[in-house]
Amino acid sequence: MRNPSLHITRSELIRILEEVIGTNQSKEIIADKILKKARKKAPIHRGITVNSDRMEKKAKKMVMANMSDAELFSHLLLHKRRSMKHRGLTQIKAGSREWSVLKEVTLLANEFCETHNLEKREGYIEFMNIGIERMAKFMLVKFLNMANSIIEIYSFIKELQEDEHPQKTEKLYHFYQNQILSKTGMSVDYKKPEKYIYFYRARLQANELKISGVDYIKAQFHALEWRSGYPDPAQLTNSKALQNVTKYLYEKGINIRQKESTIDWAAIKRLGNDQD
Repeated sequence: MRNPSLHITRSELIRILEEVIGTNQSKEIIADKILKKARKKAPIHRGITVNSDRMEKKAKKMVMANMSDAELFSHLLLHKRRSMKHRGLTQIKAGSREWSVLKEVTLLANEFCETHNLEKREGYIEFMNIGIERMAKFMLVKFLNMANSIIEIYSFIKELQEDEHPQKTEKLYHFYQNQILSKTGMSVDYKKPEKYIYFYRARLQANELKISGVDYIKAQFHALEWRSGYPDPAQLTNSKALQNVTKYLYEKGINIRQKESTIDWAAIKRLGNDQD
Protein backbone atom coordinates (compact mmCIF):
# COMPACT_ATOMS: atom_id res chain seq x y z
CA MET A 1 0.00 0.00 0.00
CA ARG A 2 1.31 3.48 -0.87
CA ASN A 3 2.46 5.50 2.13
CA PRO A 4 0.55 8.81 1.76
CA SER A 5 2.02 12.22 2.56
CA LEU A 6 0.24 15.44 3.47
CA HIS A 7 0.87 19.08 2.64
CA ILE A 8 -1.60 21.46 4.33
CA THR A 9 -1.78 25.04 5.62
CA ARG A 10 -2.32 25.87 9.30
CA SER A 11 -5.70 27.49 8.66
CA GLU A 12 -6.92 24.42 6.77
CA LEU A 13 -5.72 22.13 9.55
CA ILE A 14 -7.64 24.17 12.15
CA ARG A 15 -10.80 23.95 10.04
CA ILE A 16 -10.43 20.17 9.72
CA LEU A 17 -9.83 19.80 13.48
CA GLU A 18 -12.99 21.77 14.15
CA GLU A 19 -14.93 19.28 12.03
CA VAL A 20 -13.29 16.27 13.71
CA ILE A 21 -13.14 17.21 17.41
CA GLY A 22 -15.74 19.92 17.64
CA THR A 23 -15.33 23.23 19.44
CA ASN A 24 -14.66 21.98 22.99
CA GLN A 25 -10.86 22.08 22.72
CA SER A 26 -8.32 24.67 21.61
CA LYS A 27 -7.92 23.79 17.99
CA GLU A 28 -5.11 26.33 17.52
CA ILE A 29 -2.97 24.72 20.21
CA ILE A 30 -3.55 21.22 18.87
CA ALA A 31 -2.82 22.36 15.32
CA ASP A 32 0.46 23.98 16.33
CA LYS A 33 1.57 20.84 18.16
CA ILE A 34 0.78 18.66 15.13
CA LEU A 35 2.62 20.98 12.75
CA LYS A 36 5.66 21.13 15.02
CA LYS A 37 5.95 17.35 15.19
CA ALA A 38 5.07 16.92 11.51
CA ARG A 39 7.99 19.08 10.33
CA LYS A 40 10.41 16.42 11.52
CA LYS A 41 8.55 13.74 9.57
CA ALA A 42 8.04 15.58 6.26
CA PRO A 43 9.41 13.87 3.13
CA ILE A 44 12.66 15.57 2.12
CA HIS A 45 12.63 14.59 -1.58
CA ARG A 46 9.75 14.60 -4.02
CA GLY A 47 10.01 12.61 -7.25
CA ILE A 48 8.15 10.90 -10.08
CA THR A 49 7.46 7.21 -9.70
CA VAL A 50 7.65 5.51 -13.09
CA ASN A 51 5.79 2.24 -13.16
CA SER A 52 5.21 1.72 -16.88
CA ASP A 53 6.79 2.39 -20.28
CA ARG A 54 4.12 4.95 -21.00
CA MET A 55 4.82 6.91 -17.83
CA GLU A 56 8.56 6.69 -18.48
CA LYS A 57 8.18 8.21 -21.94
CA LYS A 58 5.96 10.94 -20.54
CA ALA A 59 8.51 11.71 -17.84
CA LYS A 60 11.31 11.95 -20.40
CA LYS A 61 9.25 14.34 -22.52
CA MET A 62 8.63 16.52 -19.47
CA VAL A 63 12.35 16.64 -18.74
CA MET A 64 13.16 17.34 -22.39
CA ALA A 65 10.62 20.16 -22.54
CA ASN A 66 12.54 21.98 -19.79
CA MET A 67 15.86 21.83 -21.65
CA SER A 68 16.99 24.90 -23.55
CA ASP A 69 17.21 24.66 -27.32
CA ALA A 70 21.01 24.57 -27.26
CA GLU A 71 21.03 21.85 -24.58
CA LEU A 72 18.58 19.77 -26.60
CA PHE A 73 20.66 20.17 -29.77
CA SER A 74 23.81 19.24 -27.84
CA HIS A 75 22.14 16.13 -26.40
CA LEU A 76 20.89 14.95 -29.80
CA LEU A 77 24.23 15.71 -31.47
CA LEU A 78 26.10 13.59 -28.91
CA HIS A 79 23.67 10.70 -29.48
CA LYS A 80 24.07 10.99 -33.27
CA ARG A 81 27.87 11.01 -33.11
CA ARG A 82 27.91 8.05 -30.75
CA SER A 83 25.79 6.11 -33.23
CA MET A 84 28.43 6.90 -35.87
CA LYS A 85 31.23 5.59 -33.62
CA HIS A 86 33.02 8.95 -33.38
CA ARG A 87 35.82 8.96 -30.84
CA GLY A 88 36.64 11.14 -27.87
CA LEU A 89 33.11 12.42 -27.42
CA THR A 90 31.93 14.71 -24.66
CA GLN A 91 28.68 16.64 -24.53
CA ILE A 92 29.00 20.34 -25.29
CA LYS A 93 27.82 22.26 -22.23
CA ALA A 94 27.42 25.88 -21.20
CA GLY A 95 30.79 27.46 -20.56
CA SER A 96 32.72 25.03 -22.74
CA ARG A 97 34.90 26.18 -25.63
CA GLU A 98 32.36 25.22 -28.32
CA TRP A 99 29.25 26.45 -26.52
CA SER A 100 29.02 29.79 -28.37
CA VAL A 101 29.31 28.02 -31.75
CA LEU A 102 26.68 25.50 -30.66
CA LYS A 103 24.26 28.31 -29.83
CA GLU A 104 24.75 29.84 -33.30
CA VAL A 105 24.19 26.45 -34.94
CA THR A 106 21.05 25.94 -32.84
CA LEU A 107 19.62 29.27 -34.03
CA LEU A 108 20.15 28.12 -37.62
CA ALA A 109 18.53 24.78 -36.78
CA ASN A 110 15.54 26.71 -35.39
CA GLU A 111 15.26 28.56 -38.69
CA PHE A 112 15.33 25.20 -40.47
CA CYS A 113 12.47 23.96 -38.24
CA GLU A 114 10.40 27.08 -38.89
CA THR A 115 10.96 26.90 -42.65
CA HIS A 116 9.78 23.30 -42.87
CA ASN A 117 7.25 23.45 -40.03
CA LEU A 118 8.98 20.79 -37.92
CA GLU A 119 8.95 20.22 -34.18
CA LYS A 120 12.37 21.04 -32.72
CA ARG A 121 13.39 17.51 -31.76
CA GLU A 122 12.50 16.11 -35.20
CA GLY A 123 13.89 19.15 -36.99
CA TYR A 124 17.21 19.10 -35.14
CA ILE A 125 17.68 15.44 -36.04
CA GLU A 126 16.95 16.09 -39.73
CA PHE A 127 19.23 19.17 -39.73
CA MET A 128 22.22 17.37 -38.23
CA ASN A 129 21.70 14.19 -40.29
CA ILE A 130 21.83 16.13 -43.57
CA GLY A 131 24.81 18.20 -42.45
CA ILE A 132 26.94 15.42 -40.96
CA GLU A 133 26.35 13.18 -43.99
CA ARG A 134 28.00 15.85 -46.13
CA MET A 135 31.04 16.41 -43.91
CA ALA A 136 34.20 14.52 -44.82
CA LYS A 137 35.28 15.13 -41.22
CA PHE A 138 32.95 16.37 -38.50
CA MET A 139 33.43 19.95 -37.33
CA LEU A 140 30.63 21.78 -35.52
CA VAL A 141 31.54 25.10 -37.14
CA LYS A 142 30.83 23.67 -40.62
CA PHE A 143 27.10 23.81 -39.88
CA LEU A 144 27.31 27.61 -40.01
CA ASN A 145 28.13 27.63 -43.73
CA MET A 146 25.87 24.69 -44.56
CA ALA A 147 22.61 25.94 -43.08
CA ASN A 148 21.10 27.34 -46.29
CA SER A 149 21.99 24.25 -48.31
CA ILE A 150 20.54 22.02 -45.58
CA ILE A 151 17.23 23.90 -45.82
CA GLU A 152 17.24 23.44 -49.60
CA ILE A 153 18.24 19.77 -49.49
CA TYR A 154 15.40 18.95 -47.12
CA SER A 155 12.96 20.57 -49.57
CA PHE A 156 14.34 18.21 -52.25
CA ILE A 157 13.80 15.25 -49.92
CA LYS A 158 10.15 16.25 -49.41
CA GLU A 159 9.67 16.78 -53.14
CA LEU A 160 11.06 13.32 -53.93
CA GLN A 161 8.64 11.83 -51.42
CA GLU A 162 5.83 13.09 -53.66
CA ASP A 163 7.07 10.92 -56.55
CA GLU A 164 4.18 8.58 -57.37
CA HIS A 165 6.38 6.43 -59.63
CA PRO A 166 9.83 6.29 -57.98
CA GLN A 167 10.74 3.12 -59.90
CA LYS A 168 10.38 5.03 -63.18
CA THR A 169 12.59 7.82 -61.90
CA GLU A 170 15.20 5.27 -60.83
CA LYS A 171 15.05 3.60 -64.23
CA LEU A 172 15.73 6.95 -65.90
CA TYR A 173 18.61 7.56 -63.50
CA HIS A 174 20.18 4.18 -64.36
CA PHE A 175 19.85 4.93 -68.06
CA TYR A 176 21.74 8.20 -67.50
CA GLN A 177 24.42 6.31 -65.54
CA ASN A 178 24.84 3.76 -68.32
CA GLN A 179 25.17 6.50 -70.93
CA ILE A 180 28.08 8.00 -69.01
CA LEU A 181 29.63 4.59 -68.40
CA SER A 182 29.54 3.72 -72.11
CA LYS A 183 31.09 7.05 -73.10
CA THR A 184 33.72 7.53 -70.40
CA GLY A 185 34.12 4.21 -68.61
CA MET A 186 33.36 6.05 -65.36
CA SER A 187 30.63 5.19 -62.87
CA VAL A 188 28.84 8.11 -61.24
CA ASP A 189 26.71 8.24 -58.12
CA TYR A 190 24.08 10.96 -57.99
CA LYS A 191 21.64 9.42 -55.51
CA LYS A 192 21.86 12.25 -52.99
CA PRO A 193 18.67 14.37 -53.10
CA GLU A 194 20.40 17.54 -54.33
CA LYS A 195 21.37 15.68 -57.53
CA TYR A 196 18.71 12.98 -57.78
CA ILE A 197 15.92 15.57 -57.75
CA TYR A 198 16.79 16.50 -61.36
CA PHE A 199 16.02 13.00 -62.64
CA TYR A 200 12.57 13.19 -61.06
CA ARG A 201 12.00 16.62 -62.62
CA ALA A 202 13.32 15.45 -65.98
CA ARG A 203 10.84 12.57 -65.96
CA LEU A 204 7.99 14.97 -65.20
CA GLN A 205 9.20 17.25 -67.99
CA ALA A 206 9.25 14.36 -70.44
CA ASN A 207 5.73 13.36 -69.38
CA GLU A 208 4.46 16.86 -70.01
CA LEU A 209 6.02 16.85 -73.46
CA LYS A 210 4.52 13.38 -74.08
CA ILE A 211 7.87 11.85 -74.96
CA SER A 212 9.78 9.02 -73.33
CA GLY A 213 12.23 9.77 -70.56
CA VAL A 214 14.89 7.87 -72.51
CA ASP A 215 14.54 10.19 -75.52
CA TYR A 216 14.63 13.16 -73.19
CA ILE A 217 17.97 12.04 -71.70
CA LYS A 218 19.37 11.07 -75.11
CA ALA A 219 18.66 14.60 -76.30
CA GLN A 220 20.86 16.06 -73.56
CA PHE A 221 23.79 13.78 -74.41
CA HIS A 222 23.31 14.41 -78.13
CA ALA A 223 23.69 18.16 -77.57
CA LEU A 224 27.15 17.65 -76.05
CA GLU A 225 28.52 15.07 -78.47
CA TRP A 226 30.54 17.70 -80.32
CA ARG A 227 32.85 18.02 -77.30
CA SER A 228 32.49 14.48 -75.98
CA GLY A 229 30.81 15.84 -72.88
CA TYR A 230 27.87 14.75 -70.79
CA PRO A 231 25.24 16.77 -68.90
CA ASP A 232 25.39 17.39 -65.20
CA PRO A 233 22.10 16.46 -63.50
CA ALA A 234 21.37 20.16 -62.93
CA GLN A 235 21.46 20.65 -66.73
CA LEU A 236 18.62 18.20 -67.32
CA THR A 237 15.82 20.65 -66.59
CA ASN A 238 17.05 24.13 -67.50
CA SER A 239 15.88 26.12 -70.52
CA LYS A 240 18.73 24.78 -72.65
CA ALA A 241 17.55 21.22 -71.95
CA LEU A 242 14.21 21.95 -73.62
CA GLN A 243 15.95 23.41 -76.66
CA ASN A 244 18.06 20.25 -76.83
CA VAL A 245 14.90 18.15 -76.87
CA THR A 246 13.36 20.20 -79.67
CA LYS A 247 16.50 19.92 -81.81
CA TYR A 248 17.03 16.22 -81.12
CA LEU A 249 13.48 15.18 -81.98
CA TYR A 250 13.55 17.23 -85.17
CA GLU A 251 16.92 15.86 -86.31
CA LYS A 252 15.97 12.28 -85.54
CA GLY A 253 12.52 12.63 -87.06
CA ILE A 254 10.97 11.12 -83.95
CA ASN A 255 7.21 11.16 -84.10
CA ILE A 256 6.28 8.01 -82.23
CA ARG A 257 3.15 7.41 -80.18
CA GLN A 258 3.54 7.55 -76.45
CA LYS A 259 0.59 6.54 -74.31
CA GLU A 260 -1.76 6.78 -77.33
CA SER A 261 -0.66 10.30 -78.08
CA THR A 262 1.75 11.80 -80.62
CA ILE A 263 4.50 14.15 -79.61
CA ASP A 264 3.13 17.56 -78.70
CA TRP A 265 5.40 19.88 -80.65
CA ALA A 266 3.44 22.91 -79.53
CA ALA A 267 4.13 21.99 -75.91
CA ILE A 268 7.83 21.66 -76.63
CA LYS A 269 8.01 25.09 -78.25
CA ARG A 270 5.84 26.61 -75.51
CA LEU A 271 8.01 25.26 -72.70
CA GLY A 272 11.15 26.30 -74.53
CA ASN A 273 9.85 29.85 -74.92
CA ASP A 274 8.68 30.02 -71.30
CA GLN A 275 12.13 29.17 -69.97
CA ASP A 276 14.26 31.28 -72.30
